[in-house]
Amino acid sequence: MPGSMSGLTRRLPFSPFDGSRWELLFAVRSLFFEPRDVASMFDELLVARSPKQVVGGLVVHF
Repeated sequence: MPGSMSGLTRRLPFSPFDGSRWELLFAVRSLFFEPRDVASMFDELLVARSPKQVVGGLVVHF
């Protein structure tokens, strides 16, 4: 499985619409991939700081 992901979900303390639930999402994913063959293993080992992907959003449940 490529990469690893850590996330945080928090319910917001307000609801502008009756019967709705709002949640704030924040996730950070490492783009470090598992090596599949010998050549790529050495390439991945030489990475000092793997690139990161940051994702944020808002989820509204009705």
